[in-house]
Amino acid sequence: ADYPAFFWDRDDGLLVVGFPKNEFWTMTLTYPASTVRNFPLYVLLIFAVDLGILYTIYAVSRRRTQNAVAPIAEALDALSDGRAAELHLKGDLRDIGDQITETSAVIEQKDAARASWIRGISHDIRTPLTSIIGSTSAILETPDLSLEQQHQLLEDVRDDAQWLVRVVENLLSITRIEDGRMNLQISPQLMDEMIEEALHHVNRKSCEHTITTQYGDE
Repeated sequence: ADYPAFFWDRDDGLLVVGFPKNEFWTMTLTYPASTVRNFPLYVLLIFAVDLGILYTIYAVSRRRTQNAVAPIAEALDALSDGRAAELHLKGDLRDIGDQITETSAVIEQKDAARASWIRGISHDIRTPLTSIIGSTSAILETPDLSLEQQHQLLEDVRDDAQWLVRVVENLLSITRIEDGRMNLQISPQLMDEMIEEALHHVNRKSCEHTITTQYGDE
């Protein structure tokens, strides 16, 4: 009568246990004996298929990652070699590509500024050295120079030497600042004093110069 009941054949008789309706759900499964015997093989086969799927997903994911990271690695190698790098990536790596491109542009600007600065320093060093050589040569090779003329030439040599000392001190200061051994302290300075000193140096040499002043935001 649809009441779940369980039966046990005992030595002392038949034991019957009954329960109310809808207390148990009964399902009968029937499998061939060969299927039951081969069940471990089926489990191993399923495990092998799952492992193959996981390996395929890993290989595809790794290939995609390598393809995405390869341009970044090439750009970093270019930056380390001092060459410009520009990336136009898509997806999640787009921000990284934009940052590398911006960094490359900043490095390129710094290299150009450094090259221009070195050319200016070379000129600042070469000009007083040329003047020193010319003054000393005039003193050594012109025996009829008066004491006043020799004194003036020696003053020029001294001024040129002091100018070189200041240039070298500035170079050392910049090196210490880049190495972090010196803190940069910016203080206002009158432009007319700087221009007056530069013009005095130029006029004293009695030669033609072109002074180019470039102002920047930094």
